[in-house]
Amino acid sequence: MALLSGCGDGDAERIEQQRETWNEKHVTSYVVETCATGFSAGCRRVAVEDGQVVAAREKSPSDNSPWSDIDDLTNVDEPIAWMFDRAEGTPDDCELSQLSFDPQFGFIREYFVSCSSEGSGERVTCFAPDTVDLAACE
Repeated sequence: MALLSGCGDGDAERIEQQRETWNEKHVTSYVVETCATGFSAGCRRVAVEDGQVVAAREKSPSDNSPWSDIDDLTNVDEPIAWMFDRAEGTPDDCELSQLSFDPQFGFIREYFVSCSSEGSGERVTCFAPDTVDLAACE
């Protein structure tokens, strides 16, 4: 897993290449757990089948808080595509200061966007291929 600091203009091309790798290699069903970094907080565990979110849970940043099911999946983005879009859409006045990819499937493993004194990002903490059982990431 490569980690870049002080990412530059070549990142857009690299992100697009990795998106192509993901599109070629991804499995049709998977569970992915992501946690926000920086000023954002919380984690989500999402089951995806054929590109559609089929189940999701979320947890607040407190280590003692339980996971809670998300009943309305219409507002839950497919996390891998969302991370690609977020990293590619870094505003001009911000910097993509961290970026790493999964060596097997090509999805973004972690990104961080710095804007002045604030920043936010996302980190994949679990990826379980060939399942939609959210317990695969427990």
